[in-house]
Amino acid sequence: MKEIKKIQIWSNGENIELNYITIHIKFDDLINVCVFSYDLLKDEQSIVNGEIILNGNEYLEWSGNNDEAFNIILQKLNLELI
Repeated sequence: MKEIKKIQIWSNGENIELNYITIHIKFDDLINVCVFSYDLLKDEQSIVNGEIILNGNEYLEWSGNNDEAFNIILQKLNLELI
């Protein structure tokens, strides 16, 4: 779990401020595709979740490094770490 610059979303009739992200590898064929699952959290409660797929050249250019994976996913979600 890493702290992100806070973002606000509208959920169930209220504004919620999200401040953390978790990322896990859901699937990696070790050839040309990797699926990451992510959760955006308010404190320790998951509010938003989804998947990001790396494939093709994007997968081949990824070093397999965890920090690099975080950076790729943060960029795709337009988020920033604190």
